[in-house]
Amino acid sequence: TSKNLDCDVIVPDPKIAFLRSKDPNDTLSKDIVGGMYRYQGVASEEGVDATHKLVSTNYICFGTNDKNACLEDEEKYMYRIIGITTDGEMYLLKMKGVEESSNKTFKWNSKYSSVDCLGKACEWPNVDIYKRLNGISSNGNPVFINNTRYNYMVEGNPWYNLIVNHNWMYGDIDNSMSNTILNEEKVYGAKNNGIVIYEVETGMKSTQYYEQINDSWQYAKYRWNKNKSVNAKIGLMYLHDYYLAYDNIINWYDNYNMYNWLLFTNIKEETGSTYEWLLSRRGIESNDYYYTYNAHANGHTWPYRLIDLNAVRPTFYLSSDVTIKDGGEGTKTNPFILDVE
Repeated sequence: TSKNLDCDVIVPDPKIAFLRSKDPNDTLSKDIVGGMYRYQGVASEEGVDATHKLVSTNYICFGTNDKNACLEDEEKYMYRIIGITTDGEMYLLKMKGVEESSNKTFKWNSKYSSVDCLGKACEWPNVDIYKRLNGISSNGNPVFINNTRYNYMVEGNPWYNLIVNHNWMYGDIDNSMSNTILNEEKVYGAKNNGIVIYEVETGMKSTQYYEQINDSWQYAKYRWNKNKSVNAKIGLMYLHDYYLAYDNIINWYDNYNMYNWLLFTNIKEETGSTYEWLLSRRGIESNDYYYTYNAHANGHTWPYRLIDLNAVRPTFYLSSDVTIKDGGEGTKTNPFILDVE
C-alpha cells in the first residue's frame, strides 16, 4: 500500500507492574474499575472467602522518605493506595483522620437548611470541609493544606507539589431506591453496586433528587455533569470509591459488613466518631435539611446532616512522575517509600 498508517501505542506506567509484583493476594484489579485499577478486598483474615482476598500491601508513606518516622507517626504520614490510573497517577487516602489540636471530627458544613443553602451555598466547592482541606479558612482554620501539623502540606513544600490538581465532580444521589422510571427515563439510587454508583457519580446515568414544586416536595430527574466540578488538590472518597473497594457487586446500602478494607474502624476509637464523611451528597430532604453520605463503622452507608461531626480522611492524586523506591513491600510494617529528596 502507498498509504501511511499511524497508530498510538499506550505504554502502561511501570508503577502498575511494580504494584502488582508486590501484591501476592492479587487484589489490584486486572481490569479498569471505576476509572482506574483499584485494590479490592477485605481488611482482615475473617473476611477472606473465595472471591475476597486480604488487601495488605497498599500502605505508603507520604510526607517523609524516612520509614521509621512514618511508622512512629502513622497519623501524620501513613496512607493507603486506593488505586492507580492507566497513566500512573496513584490515588491516595490518608490512613487516619486529620486532626486539629484536640479536634478529630469536623462538620461537612456549618449550614444545612434550605434557607441557608440557597443556590450553590452548600455544594462541594463552597462548603467548610472542602475549603478547610484545601487550605482556606472557613468556620475554622485550614485542617490539611497549610495546617502546620502536616508541614509537608504547606504550599510550596516539595511533597505538596507532588499532588496534582484533579477535577472533582460533585452532586447528589438519591438513597431511597435502586432504580425507577421518572419522566420516562430510568434513574438510579444508592441501592446499587459500585459500578452503577460510579456511573451516576460521573454523569453516565441519571438519579433523582427532591425539589419543592408548587409547595409540595417532588422527585426530579438529576444528572451529574462536568460543569459541576472543581479543580483542586484535595477531595474525599466518593460513595463509589467505598463500594468498589470491596468488589463490583455488593450494594453496600442494604448489604453491608465490617470487612471492606476501606472501612475506617481502625480510627474509630481515636476519633470518637462512628462515621466518616464522604464527598457524595444526598441532597435535600422533605424536612428542609441537606444531607451528605457517611460510611459507618459497621460498614453501612447513610446520609447525615451537614452539621454533624465526623472523621475526615483526605484523598488526592499524585503526579505520574512520582516513583517508588525499592525495598518497601507495601505492608503496614514495611510500607512503600516514595523517591523524593
